[in-house]
Amino acid sequence: MDIHKLKVFLSVYKHKSFSRASKDLRISQPTITEHIKYLENYLGVKLFDRIGRNIYPTEQAHQLYEKSINIVEAFYNLKDLVKKEHYGEIKLFSSSIPGNYILPKFIVKFLEERKEFCINLEVSDSKVVIEKIVNDEGYIGFVGTKLINDKLEYEVFKKDEIILSASSKCKIPDKINLSDLKNYNFVLREEGSGTRHEIERFLFLKGVGFDDLKINLIVQNNEVIKKILLQGDYISFLSELSAREEIERGLLKKIIINDLKIERNFYIVKKRQRTLPLRYKVFLDYIMSHKNETP
Repeated sequence: MDIHKLKVFLSVYKHKSFSRASKDLRISQPTITEHIKYLENYLGVKLFDRIGRNIYPTEQAHQLYEKSINIVEAFYNLKDLVKKEHYGEIKLFSSSIPGNYILPKFIVKFLEERKEFCINLEVSDSKVVIEKIVNDEGYIGFVGTKLINDKLEYEVFKKDEIILSASSKCKIPDKINLSDLKNYNFVLREEGSGTRHEIERFLFLKGVGFDDLKINLIVQNNEVIKKILLQGDYISFLSELSAREEIERGLLKKIIINDLKIERNFYIVKKRQRTLPLRYKVFLDYIMSHKNETP
């Protein structure tokens, strides 16, 4: 059995389709079918149930996937070692705060030293990033919250504080009690946002739920939230990193909440036991050796 047959299996498993695997690998669909039949005969198990136009991986296919993905990746990493191919694209997935306010400066400095690499950064929310890592669409992600999954491992690389913020013109006092939160109009991030998840968790520990707040606006971008704050009498929880510049310029202000301080970590998330290509290891080594520098 050659490594190419395992690569075909991985593509069919990922796409849940022989035709899409054919397009992905640029080989004919009959050849795809032939490789899968060979694997089934070789292993003595059925890998896919074909029901109508749909295919469903069997339990044996799930087991083979977990093993074969590491085998295929280790094989191509071996080729990299032999050929000394220490270059290429590094695909990064990140939630909005590290993607917009932390990683860019690290990436620019890294590329100044290692011009042989190309970095592709995709920014979404923490839930989407984690799903991509779980589904093997990427090797590493940067997120602001942990979603429990035994397939994942997290490593802290930065710390942050989530602060209550408003326009400097807003009439809200500079210091309030938790019970005062219900008196103001909120704009918050969407579900799936790591910032929102951490806010909800900390408020819950203090006996406050989102149902207790007047949430008038929900948006998917921190920059939009800041623009809304500057235009009206809204308040919002924001990453201190994302609001630092506006606070220093006097456009926004930080509001102290008695008996509440929301501190959180940013994490590097990886799939447990998945072998990283060398270029990813080089980038992660750089990030971890410079993580204490101010972004």
